[in-house]
Amino acid sequence: MSRKIVFTMHAGSGNHGCEAIVHSTCQMLAGQDIVILSTRPWEDEKYSLGGLCKIKKEYRITESLPVHLFYLVKKLLTRDPMCYIEYRFKEVLQETHYDMAVSIGGDNYCYPEQVQDLMLLNRALKERGTRTVLWGASVEPSLLERADVAEDMKRYAHIFARERITYEALLKAGVEAKRVHLYPDPAFCLPTVRTELPQGFLLGNTVGINVSPMVMEREAVPGMVYKNYETLVENILKNTQMNVAFLSHVVWEANDDRIPLTKLYERFQESGRVVMLPDADCTVLKGYIARMRFLVAARTHASIAAYSSQVPVLVAGYSVKAKGIAADLFGTAEGYVVPVQEMKRPEELWEAFQGMMEREEEMKRLLQERIPVYVTQAEAGGRKLKEILSGKA
Repeated sequence: MSRKIVFTMHAGSGNHGCEAIVHSTCQMLAGQDIVILSTRPWEDEKYSLGGLCKIKKEYRITESLPVHLFYLVKKLLTRDPMCYIEYRFKEVLQETHYDMAVSIGGDNYCYPEQVQDLMLLNRALKERGTRTVLWGASVEPSLLERADVAEDMKRYAHIFARERITYEALLKAGVEAKRVHLYPDPAFCLPTVRTELPQGFLLGNTVGINVSPMVMEREAVPGMVYKNYETLVENILKNTQMNVAFLSHVVWEANDDRIPLTKLYERFQESGRVVMLPDADCTVLKGYIARMRFLVAARTHASIAAYSSQVPVLVAGYSVKAKGIAADLFGTAEGYVVPVQEMKRPEELWEAFQGMMEREEEMKRLLQERIPVYVTQAEAGGRKLKEILSGKA
């Protein structure tokens, strides 16, 4: 029997990590009636989600001046922030026949500035009798020390943590064990599409490079993240025979990986050994990553594409998600994640990359052993979600 399910907190497929979560989950829930509320539905149609689910636009107050003014006045008079939520998500809040609402933001609960809207929507759905699920999630443990966030977690019918740090933090915060599940990120099951490789991409002997404005904003020393990437690429070209491919994983105007990557590309273009990969949907990007020798990535789902393709990856990370996923795979995050907040010298990323090169065979062996298990576990998470949707769990 087909059930009606709505995905919320999807910011659009210009973030190919968001796209990868939705794409993989839709395939896991094949046969269900899936609606996704998206802030950028045109991106979802442009990339890979068209045809996988029904795409509906999340309402934005700022897109209409009269609506914006009306709700601004209403909020000032009522002092109730819920009025924004009731407009923004009226597509789901005015519906009465969704069997489940799934928050698929993944790392939304890692950012304090996003938490209020998440909590308000969860409360509004709960009050309307809609079961809510937090799916494929990482939650910053320090946020769970806030009583309002811990209480919000208890409103979810089920929470699927994608790494053990989050899982244990949720239990410690008092969420019932029967409602907290530990499964790998659904994007470990993302399909791989192999298109023609661009000139300059050496099959099996190319290092992928991904950096993002988001990690650069979290550096403690101004300019240090970029200096680390610059030093890394310079040393790869000087000390190895590998080529370098720059890969973007988010292409939003306000958060565009292509901006720092283009700067790096232009810096080393004359070497003749660097290539800028074109923007593409998440399955095609995974196809590029699958044919690399190594990847150095700031974006979580670029790293997941590498892990699941059994490609050694070094993560320039800043939150629990990077450390948690690496620790679950390898038993430790040390040597696999370089925290950008702690970067103080330009050579740190290159030094960590040298360590990865020394451990290349060991990393490949571990990935060959563990990724098939991970994929099976991620698929089991999809089956568990279907059981919950059907009322069997």
